[in-house]
Amino acid sequence: MSFDRPDSLLAYADIVILVLVLALTTHMVIKERENPRLASSGRILLLAGIFLAAFANFAERFAPIPVDATGIVLGANDAPPEWMYWVAMRAAVLLAIVGLYLAFMQRLQMERRASETSAAARAAESQALLSEERFRSLFETQSAAVYCYSFEPPVPVSSPPEAQIEASLNAVLTKCNDVFARSMEHESANELLGTPMSLLDSTKDEASHARFMRDLIAANYKLTDYELIYKGPGGDDRAISMSITGIVRDGCLVRFWGVERNILDLRQTKSALYRRRVFQEMLATISTRLLKAPYQNADEVMLQSLQEVCLYNGGNRTTLSWIDMTNRTGEVLYTWHKSNAEMIFDFDAEKFPFFSELLIRGESLIVNDVSLLPDEAATDRDCLVGAGMKSLLFYPMQIAGEVVGVLTMGNDVEYCNWSERELTDFQVFGELFANFILRVRQRRALDAALEGLHKATERLEAENVYLRTEIKLNHDFEEIVGESDVLRRSLQMVEQVADTMTPVLILGETGTGKELIARALHEHSSRRHRPLVKVNCAALPANLIESELFGYEKGAFTSADSFKRGRFDLAHGSTLFLDEIGEIPFELQAKLLRVLQEGEFERLGGSKTVKVDIRIIAATNRDLWQACEDGEFRSDLYYRINTFPIELPSLRDRGGDIRLLAEYFAHMHAQRLGREITAISAKMMKRLESYDWPGNVRELEGIIQRSLLSTTGPILELAQSLADRKNGIDADDVPTYQLKSVERDHIVSILEECRWKIAGRAGAASALGIPPSTLRSKMKKLGISRPA
Repeated sequence: MSFDRPDSLLAYADIVILVLVLALTTHMVIKERENPRLASSGRILLLAGIFLAAFANFAERFAPIPVDATGIVLGANDAPPEWMYWVAMRAAVLLAIVGLYLAFMQRLQMERRASETSAAARAAESQALLSEERFRSLFETQSAAVYCYSFEPPVPVSSPPEAQIEASLNAVLTKCNDVFARSMEHESANELLGTPMSLLDSTKDEASHARFMRDLIAANYKLTDYELIYKGPGGDDRAISMSITGIVRDGCLVRFWGVERNILDLRQTKSALYRRRVFQEMLATISTRLLKAPYQNADEVMLQSLQEVCLYNGGNRTTLSWIDMTNRTGEVLYTWHKSNAEMIFDFDAEKFPFFSELLIRGESLIVNDVSLLPDEAATDRDCLVGAGMKSLLFYPMQIAGEVVGVLTMGNDVEYCNWSERELTDFQVFGELFANFILRVRQRRALDAALEGLHKATERLEAENVYLRTEIKLNHDFEEIVGESDVLRRSLQMVEQVADTMTPVLILGETGTGKELIARALHEHSSRRHRPLVKVNCAALPANLIESELFGYEKGAFTSADSFKRGRFDLAHGSTLFLDEIGEIPFELQAKLLRVLQEGEFERLGGSKTVKVDIRIIAATNRDLWQACEDGEFRSDLYYRINTFPIELPSLRDRGGDIRLLAEYFAHMHAQRLGREITAISAKMMKRLESYDWPGNVRELEGIIQRSLLSTTGPILELAQSLADRKNGIDADDVPTYQLKSVERDHIVSILEECRWKIAGRAGAASALGIPPSTLRSKMKKLGISRPA
């Protein structure tokens, strides 16, 4: 080939261009294969246009010149047509332009995506910083102890539990807050970082720590609200609640985070509340047992009750003796020992001179270690130690301020740690036992007296005399009329608790005579020389009840222009009767509880603490336990006043008492009105005895008064039918169940309209025009409850 012709130079230039285009194309294809993300349709089109243009130019330059067999050049008509090259070049240009446009657009799209990615990265970084700040703030301000222990080297989770327990002791503290540091008796967290887990007090109790680690492993290294109870270095009991989360990577435990708080006080509070509940249940059980026990079985019942009280207080032996202080003689009535051992303590002034003096003075004593009795009790101490006694509770039983017996409880196996609380509980049971024994002895004396009655007297009359004599002898409640069994049981409970300081809660429907029972309790107590102070909590407005109960100082509020003593002041040294205690506002109940527990309060507007000595008798027709569940009444106040509950029967449950009460009211009000009534008509008495008496005794008295005003003869007739007086329907003509159904439906409809709200301006009680306590009583009586 010759380079002399220009066409040859152009041909060789086209060859070089074609080679460069092919090399560039090959390079871009290789790069695109190495990084597929670089591939784009625009670049492909551009390369295709360049390649097509180069190929067309090469074909045009180096196309073979047609010659014949003799080597003669043929004509131009035998060469490829020029339009083909023209079309190829135009197509190449078009491909290149489209490729450039697409490449430009893709470049803009990539830049926009890069900008969005950069903004998202900055936002994620900002969110990470904010999360870190929040975590650090939560970590540093957390009220619980927070910590992190790391394992170096990490512990395989497949290793045996013993190996993991051993490795846990070498785990290093890498993070903790100041709360955790203070629990370890350090000022700051920095002082503890880097210390091993073996420094924790909980790990020194090896059994407790091993149990904790086994539970953590079994729970897949995640525990929530796990309670760990262990012995401290000094042997004291400790309790913590913890939540642990282990971090496991590549099958190895790397670290774990923990949050813990001390729950020892909470457990002690729960234990105390549980013990008080057990005490309340035992008190109710024993009271009911003593109340219902036939006096023929008194000894069996007393032994059972003494055994339960002794075991409850941690003793294993107890003795009850009845004392005649006039002759200084005593009789052991009951004794019990867990292993039936010989009795130790009896009323013997020579063996126990120190305790005999305490008995005369009526003083109780707690002796947790008999060997530590003072020197003046040396004789008593030697006698008790010689018999193996280790701890002793001593309580002189009293009735109306007079010592009638002595109740002791001891333990000859181990030392006890009795406190004033156990002594107080012991005294409550002692008072119940003393009153029960007195009642049994009186009943036995009464039986002996009845045996001398004339045999010719009819048995029914003899039984009637017996019942009336018994009520007069044992109760002497002149204002209370009736002889039904349910009333007698209530009066026996009044007799048991009257001459004690035990708070009493009187329960019963409205009109059942709760105030009469309260007055009887006061009149048969040692405080009867002072007047009974009464407060009707439902009758006082909520904004005045605090000043009425506690009094106020001058200037305590706008109209307080002088000093005023409250009801608690007035009841000092006497008895305070809180009627309808369930209506006391919730915010005032805490202050009332303080007075009952501590015997002290501050007057409204004053800062001086006033101390009082009062006995509390409360009454209500509400279900206070349900009120506690509804958040309307404090449970601690309920437990305080419910030490000795007395439930009064409704009039419809008292059977034959309706006749006695009707005759009593007729005689009393006839004298007051100057009328002469000789009897109550049989028809009227029949209707009285068949009526349901929703208003109880109070309603009966009102009906007798109205009948006296309308009766002109000596035979008392019913003034108005016992009916729905509002509608004028006779109760004899309409079945009782229909009246109850109408009343129930009406109350339910009003409750639904008021969204089952009882109290307040928008409550159902206001809509019905009755007090909330009355509405609750009717709901209970008619079996109305809010649907779930």
